[in-house]
Amino acid sequence: MKILGICSSPREKSNTHLALPISMEEAKKEIEGTEIILLGKKTINQCVEGNCSVNNDAEEIFQIWN
Repeated sequence: MKILGICSSPREKSNTHLALPISMEEAKKEIEGTEIILLGKKTINQCVEGNCSVNNDAEEIFQIWN
């Protein structure tokens, strides 16, 4: 089992941004394979006209998710 922690806050010092690493450290004690994604630092654009050839960070996130 893996745990993926996703923080969508754009602010680096938000409560969510500070709490997520602490939670993930606790999870590491029980589960191998934890990872954090900080969406505030990613560029994610929508697909245009059904053709998802947009070059952004979404593909990296999909690879981690799967």
